[in-house]
Amino acid sequence: MARVKRSRSRDFRREQKKQETLLSDPDREMEERREKRQEQLKNDKRVARMRAKEEKEAAKRDAKRARRAASAGDAPEDGPQPLTPRERAQRRRTRAIYALVLLVTLFFLGSAAWKAVQVKAEEAAALAREEQLKVRLVRLQDELARIDSAEYIEEKARTELHMIFPGETIYIINGRDNGAPND
Repeated sequence: MARVKRSRSRDFRREQKKQETLLSDPDREMEERREKRQEQLKNDKRVARMRAKEEKEAAKRDAKRARRAASAGDAPEDGPQPLTPRERAQRRRTRAIYALVLLVTLFFLGSAAWKAVQVKAEEAAALAREEQLKVRLVRLQDELARIDSAEYIEEKARTELHMIFPGETIYIINGRDNGAPND
């Protein structure tokens, strides 16, 4: 409720000002215009002083640069001007940003290269394992071919199972099998 009262009072004051401006006298209007002009002049003088101050500081900086260049043996027209601290700081920040971007790029490239090296190593290991398995396969195929032969089957039947062909006789000496059948 207090807020409503305040806004009503503001509105009331605004209305009064509107009515006063409608019924204002020319002397007061002239006085107001004069005050505005004086305020504008003050602002213009203040701006002029600030500009003069900035120009003075710029002239001092230029004079300092010229003295530095003269003491270094360089003419101010020759080569680049010495950097101000602000320019140096800006360059440092720019270089830091470039360095950061470079490091991030190198990190990602390095990790990709590392993964590629690991994949190559795994591929080489897989190829070596494949070669070993191929050699083993050939050895096992040879053994299978040898095992499937009639001579191998006969040899194993005679030595391990003590089997003989019909009409053959087996002799055991001192409880040992000599493995040679007799005809």
